[in-house]
Amino acid sequence: MATEPISAGSSAFIITGAAAALLGPVLGPAVLMAFSAVIGSLLALGGVKTESKWDAVRFTAVAVGLSLALTGTGVWLVEHFTPLPGSLAIMPVAFCFAAARNLIIDFIGKLLDVVVSIVGRKGGA
Repeated sequence: MATEPISAGSSAFIITGAAAALLGPVLGPAVLMAFSAVIGSLLALGGVKTESKWDAVRFTAVAVGLSLALTGTGVWLVEHFTPLPGSLAIMPVAFCFAAARNLIIDFIGKLLDVVVSIVGRKGGA
């Protein structure tokens, strides 16, 4: 029985997951959040056509940065306004933010368009 070859994206996904499983308990929740963001960005990268390796690296970097910023903000809000520990659901949240990179960026773009149109109407009156 022959096995099917593993693509580069799949192997990166597997290696990152293994590193998160091994290093997470030692290095703490921040590392788990970062690894989860990388895993989510690799998942999102699988559905995107990139022209070069640098485009793929930029896509992944933006997804990870966006995920860390949104997850960190969420953790801060949960810890400051509720009695719940912020790191309770840190991994799935970071993963979902990174995997939904394109949707989040599209939403932010539309939100900025609305704000610009509102400010433009009030400024021109």
